Amino acid sequence: AGGSFPPYGNKAPSNFHGIFEVTASYVTVQDLRVLSSQGIGIKAEGLPGTHLTDVNFYNVYTNKTYKNAIRIQYVDNVILDGGDFSEGGYDAPWERPVTTLNHPGCVSVKNGVTAIVTNMKSHNHWGEGIIVGDNQNGCVVHHCEFYDCMSPLLYANNCENVDFHHNLMYGSDASTFYADPSLGIYLNCEYLSPADINRLTNIRVWNNLVVKTGTSFRLGAGEINPGTGLYPPSSGIEVYNNSFFEARGGAPKGLVLHANARITGTGVKVKHNLIYQTTAGSVVGSSSSDPLIEHWPNSWYPAPAASIQGPGDLYVNQLPVAPNAPIAAGALNVANYACSAASPAKNVLTALNAVVTDDYSGNPRTSLYSFGAFE
Repeated sequence: AGGSFPPYGNKAPSNFHGIFEVTASYVTVQDLRVLSSQGIGIKAEGLPGTHLTDVNFYNVYTNKTYKNAIRIQYVDNVILDGGDFSEGGYDAPWERPVTTLNHPGCVSVKNGVTAIVTNMKSHNHWGEGIIVGDNQNGCVVHHCEFYDCMSPLLYANNCENVDFHHNLMYGSDASTFYADPSLGIYLNCEYLSPADINRLTNIRVWNNLVVKTGTSFRLGAGEINPGTGLYPPSSGIEVYNNSFFEARGGAPKGLVLHANARITGTGVKVKHNLIYQTTAGSVVGSSSSDPLIEHWPNSWYPAPAASIQGPGDLYVNQLPVAPNAPIAAGALNVANYACSAASPAKNVLTALNAVVTDDYSGNPRTSLYSFGAFE
């Protein structure tokens, strides 16, 4: 455990060191607790061109870290299985409005090859719940719980061959960020340098449940590449069978596909998702007219803006079990967001992406599939 630090204004500058660091390959860390780090909590980091390999973390815990709770960079073949990470990114001054902040939060996985993140809780961060980006090639994030953070709960940028599935993302009713909650899932390209991937390629998002965040799902346009005038391209993105419930905050939207997103290759497919949005604000934001974006069929309640409507879309109350039930931090009841037996969103789809063979609860999908994460 590190020493605790005083309130913002008297803190020592972050040194970006970890209170626990892994600098060698073939290391397994188990049952580690890191408290009140004035830098990063846990860090595993190689060098560009000299990556570490085969580093495993099992059942690790951090609380109150000045920068990332855990930073994994230039490491190949990583397993992060089990853990609880809270209150990261404390270099963010909490006296300022949360809308002005953009600081690291929990798990950061970057610049490596192949990572597995599973069975983890990440919450109450002044930053992202998890970020996968900056040349990461290969990462699977599944069966994790992200809630009550300032920045996107699940953020992917400049990476390829990444799967996000069977994750739970939500804002609790007692969250510090209740009035202006973070995004749920955000896919975005950023210009970093010519050597970086600078694109999103082969990203699959399926069977996730997102409840009472800011915009539930957002595909961003990214930043224009200097000297080219072009946005970085997105290709091979599949967003299937997710349930997006009750986005809230200043501009709540169930789903946003930015009109100036640059799509190439195999394009973007946003299908079979359930979007339930009864709070004030539009259900969906701007939608690209790019023919490489397929954004139907999805199920919407109520009906979205005309720009998003497509063949096979279902505009009807999907009759979830208890969509307005109170949410306690760390205790979301996922059964509240399944469709009731009488739901018109159940057993109406005749086709399904091959990767989605079960629902959020692990039950096999049957011959007539349902909209959303639940069969």
